[in-house]
Amino acid sequence: MKIHKCYFCNYTTPKRGNLFNHVTKQNKCSYLIKSLTINSLDDYYNLRDLHKNNPDHHIFGEDDENQPPPQYYDSDNESITDDEKKTAIDNNTKYIEDKINTYLNQVYNCEYCNKEFTTEKSCLLHEKRCYKNNKKMKCYRCGRKGHIKYNCYASKHIKGYYL
Repeated sequence: MKIHKCYFCNYTTPKRGNLFNHVTKQNKCSYLIKSLTINSLDDYYNLRDLHKNNPDHHIFGEDDENQPPPQYYDSDNESITDDEKKTAIDNNTKYIEDKINTYLNQVYNCEYCNKEFTTEKSCLLHEKRCYKNNKKMKCYRCGRKGHIKYNCYASKHIKGYYL
């Protein structure tokens, strides 16, 4: 049985189809072929031969692991002396904290009994079945107040006809 091996990362498989899937996937196995599109095994074999003959060819990518780390701006190194900048930063942080508290720590209350819930859905489900809500609502089945259709056991409508 022939073993198929990826030239760029030493992946081995006994099935040719697995090698095809390996070299044509979107997230490539090696930095050398990450930016290249491979549509068939012929394309892969051509790239393999090209790399064997000329490893410094311009189409092969650069090794990200051996690159120096990028220089990032560090705001802690700069001292802020301007009062307007300080107040603007303080106002911004307060605004962000308020927004986070508004969305993460939101509390929903039942309109009828003021019970607290963490999600809107649970509050709405409670309000449909809330006892104090049922006293205010009118039953669609019998027309009386104090209960809803699901809890109605009346045999006559409020107008007198049988249900």
